[in-house]
Amino acid sequence: MIIPNKVLKFQDTIMSKMLIVLSELIEHEQTISELYENTNDQLDSIEEFIYSIDTLYLLDAIEINWESRMVNYVKRN
Repeated sequence: MIIPNKVLKFQDTIMSKMLIVLSELIEHEQTISELYENTNDQLDSIEEFIYSIDTLYLLDAIEINWESRMVNYVKRN
C-alpha cells in the first residue's frame, strides 16, 4: 500500500520507503543501481524500491536522466 490506514502502519507503506530513497538522494546523485544498492537493506523488496522511485518521479521530487541513468533530488525553494 502507498498510504497508511487503520490496518496498515506508516512504516509499512510506500510513503515511508520513499523517505529512505529520498534521504539517500539528498546527499548526492546516483545511478539507479547505486541507489538500489545503498537502500536495499532498508527495503523489503525490489518492488518497494520501484514503487518509491515511481511515486517520487510522479511527484517531481526526483529527476531521472535516462541516458546516463542518474537520479537526482529536485530542490525546491
